[in-house]
Amino acid sequence: MLISKVTGLGLCVLATSACTQVPALREDGIAISSIVQRVKCELAFAIPEPEPPWPTGRYQWMRSWTAKADLTLMVNEQSSVSPSAIFTRLLPSVSVPNVGNVGRSITLSVGAGLSTTAVRTDILSFTVALSELHKFKRQGLCNLSEGNDLYGNLRLAEWISSALAPVDLHQLKVGRHPAPGSKSPPAPPVLAPPKTELFDPLTALRTAVKSAGYYANIANDSLSDARRNANRDDTQATYDDAAKIYGAVKAVDQQYQIANAEAKKFENDSAQKTEVTALMTELGRSVTAAKTAKTTVDTLIDGLPHDPPIDSLSQSVQFIVAINGNATPNWTLVNFKGPGANGNLLAGSQTVTHTLNIVMGSPAALATEQNRQLNNLVILQTLTQQQH
Repeated sequence: MLISKVTGLGLCVLATSACTQVPALREDGIAISSIVQRVKCELAFAIPEPEPPWPTGRYQWMRSWTAKADLTLMVNEQSSVSPSAIFTRLLPSVSVPNVGNVGRSITLSVGAGLSTTAVRTDILSFTVALSELHKFKRQGLCNLSEGNDLYGNLRLAEWISSALAPVDLHQLKVGRHPAPGSKSPPAPPVLAPPKTELFDPLTALRTAVKSAGYYANIANDSLSDARRNANRDDTQATYDDAAKIYGAVKAVDQQYQIANAEAKKFENDSAQKTEVTALMTELGRSVTAAKTAKTTVDTLIDGLPHDPPIDSLSQSVQFIVAINGNATPNWTLVNFKGPGANGNLLAGSQTVTHTLNIVMGSPAALATEQNRQLNNLVILQTLTQQQH
């Protein structure tokens, strides 16, 4: 009889327990789009715009930075059924000398349990360049309503302002401190002047060679200025001189292409061969001089302060909402108490965790920091699952 009751109790657990299912998606496409829009808007208004001149202007070192955001939406649902009962068999009372009548009974406590856990994790990652965010700010698309959780004020402006304070206070400065294996960015190239259309091949050749010599002289003169300014620790002037050299090298190369094309027209012209050969020799000296100036100034640039004062910035924001409930009906009879004699009969909980990780930095630094953030996220999720 007792065995059959215990067996029935176990079957009751299996019959009433909820099936394990994937939790429903809480955020639809519109909701996720709203979160992404808020993140972009707050970053756009929080990040300072670089000020000229390049590269020593304020925040110029952030010009090539990008921002990587990881949005993690996790839902953890748990349910359990834990029936328990106490069976009592009353026995006749006995008379104990000097005590009186004593009641007797035999009790048996039984219980069973079944719990289910379902976890859903949705991750959205996106990357935007800071230059994109500056343009996005000027489009006037950031009239956002206030809300809770990731739909409310994320206070990204406060984070970025406090993170950049050591730079504004000159505690961290632009210098020479590259990460292992990385290279400092070169100066931006300067566009060469446009082509000049000349219809007479010999005139075009002479003009191209003369122009190449002119630009080669500019490169040499700018190199002398760059050396002098580098010795004076005038970083901006040295970079300006380097930009002139890069522009001159482009111009020399352009004139070389023009001259080379025109010289080929005289391959079978013995009358002009002597002059063409002399012109091409002169052109070769100009090309060599320009390339030598560029190689030298590259070395000067590498010795100047150019590495950013901050390698990367990162922040993690997490919102956790936990809901739980339980029900425990009980009946107390002569020979039975249950089905929740010990603890809760039915229990359920849902924990919603929203996490936003943002990492900003140069593409190389961003990759390193992002890997670290992802490793930390995996560890956090593993610990969370173990706790439940």
